[in-house]
Amino acid sequence: MQKNGISQFYYTHLPVNNANTGILFYGKIQQGRLIVSIVPTRLSINNEKFVYEVLEDKTDFKITTHSKGNLLLKGENTKWKLISTGNNFESLPFETNNYLERISSNNLTLNYQELMQIYEEMMAKREHLAIGNKENRIKELSKVIQKQLENPFYQTVKLCVYIKQVDAQGNVIGENLLKTDYKTKECEVRLNITIKPGEKIEIKHVVHPNFLKEYEDKWKKEARARGLDVDISQMRKESNEEFEKKETEYNFYQKFIQQSKALFNDKIGGYVEAIQATQKVAKNVWAEGTVYKSNWHSKDDDHKNWPEYMQFEPIVGGVTDGAIDEIIGIKMAITTVYDIATDEEKRNAFSQVFTAQGMEQMYAGLKQEAEEIYKDTERSEHFVGKTTVAVGSMFLGGIGLFTKAGKLGEVLDSVSGFIKRITNPKVVKVYEDIRNFFLKKPKDGGIEVNDYLKKLDDDALNELGEELAEDVGMLDNLKKAPKNFILGKNLEKNVERLIQSNDSNFLSKIAEKAGITIEEIANYIPLQQVQINLPTGGFTIADNVWIKTVKVGDEIRYDVIVNEVKLSKATDFTKRQNEFIEAIGKQDSKFKLRNTKFTEEYDLPQGTELNIKTYIKTYSKDSNDLTNNLDFEKIK
Repeated sequence: MQKNGISQFYYTHLPVNNANTGILFYGKIQQGRLIVSIVPTRLSINNEKFVYEVLEDKTDFKITTHSKGNLLLKGENTKWKLISTGNNFESLPFETNNYLERISSNNLTLNYQELMQIYEEMMAKREHLAIGNKENRIKELSKVIQKQLENPFYQTVKLCVYIKQVDAQGNVIGENLLKTDYKTKECEVRLNITIKPGEKIEIKHVVHPNFLKEYEDKWKKEARARGLDVDISQMRKESNEEFEKKETEYNFYQKFIQQSKALFNDKIGGYVEAIQATQKVAKNVWAEGTVYKSNWHSKDDDHKNWPEYMQFEPIVGGVTDGAIDEIIGIKMAITTVYDIATDEEKRNAFSQVFTAQGMEQMYAGLKQEAEEIYKDTERSEHFVGKTTVAVGSMFLGGIGLFTKAGKLGEVLDSVSGFIKRITNPKVVKVYEDIRNFFLKKPKDGGIEVNDYLKKLDDDALNELGEELAEDVGMLDNLKKAPKNFILGKNLEKNVERLIQSNDSNFLSKIAEKAGITIEEIANYIPLQQVQINLPTGGFTIADNVWIKTVKVGDEIRYDVIVNEVKLSKATDFTKRQNEFIEAIGKQDSKFKLRNTKFTEEYDLPQGTELNIKTYIKTYSKDSNDLTNNLDFEKIK
């Protein structure tokens, strides 16, 4: 009030049911303190309208219940001024009956919360707060911002904009609080804008702590269904913090204030729209798991409603939706939207880089740059390889996350080779490790590994990636002897085909090692690539499993035969496989099913306890014959 030249105010309220007792608030600055209290006042009839008598006596204003204004302001050396709101304040943000009771009990002081609510009502509805002679531009700027906030296309974003103008000494000479929706007490997102002399502007981003919280349960459920270990609450918090970062504020400021050629008020209006647009997309990312189709589909009815910088190329929409599809990429997708809105170079790069031609051009350019920097061919090749495979990471917030999303999988096929449609971040990391390793020496098996992995279907690619992520020894084997690793995997597929075709010769050998007849093994259900949690922690993936339901009294037991396929007799078991073998037969060892894929078809939900009866090793006696020349060994 002091900074706006106000020393006193009256704030009136329409009485309920034409009662003759009105609610009137009086505020005055005394010795640097603002004191606000309820004024007991009777209403008299004057020309068939209720009149606040105390106001007429004190201010020379005849304020009635039908007046066009009900906020009176006075400065130290000014007359009382009526702020025209266009209508009366027909309801307070608090219970009217409560005030009537307090008047009758002479309890007239207000608490902090009540003061803040009155303050926001005054700020939101006043036409012009400053009453001194200091010139301010808040009035006209408020009109521009309010018009933008009322844009029906952005009504899903509950945005508040607090603007204040200060003089050279930092004194506030005008301020206002504007909202998308004045019926809501709290803002989802808020901009604090300070206007300084010389048209200097400072803008701070503020997010309500509960913004987007209503979508957490949805993504927690989805993460559990996919078996992903993701802290959704923390991710939402970090996503909101991304908006509040100084870097984000700087990027928006550079784009919409510093680089804008618009008039002063229109610059700020454009900034407000940028926040509305990006937060509208952010909300949809959390609500629906995608950016809006209208962002990238030019024939969508709403496409032209977006500002030009939010009209993406289809590939950009694919990249962002792809990141979202991984759940953990939600934050990165939103960050990407901020980048696209504020950084023209990144936007253009998105549209061009994810093509075979674009990658070739970038590779050549990076190689030349690296050679100039390092003057060392070997080091420059490493630099280029490392940088090329990180391109997607640069544009997705610093984490390589290549995923499924419309055309994204097709486009990235030429970029990342075997990394496509991955649903587990840990698996992505493993495949990027493999890719980076062989980029440095593709002739040492890298080409074969790439071709092998590209031919796998989605499920097989994900399952193998999980196995490599869990068992470092297996990953080392792949790097050290990639061709043997591929031969071993081909042998696994051949064994799987023998099982699916009920090959009697093969099954008789398995039954013999398990100590049962071939007729008995027919009572077992054959499963492939079965993830089994180990009592020591972690899990192993068994190539082949036969499982039988056994009823013991009122309980059900699941007896299991495990078969592990190896390229030769000399091929070592991995670390996890050795832990599995060592734990079999121990009294306190419990093994549980980790997969979820057997629940529906076989009624074997995740967590089913397994009774391991036998562990068998099947291997090839001749690497040139991976089907007919097999041998078997009972390990335990």
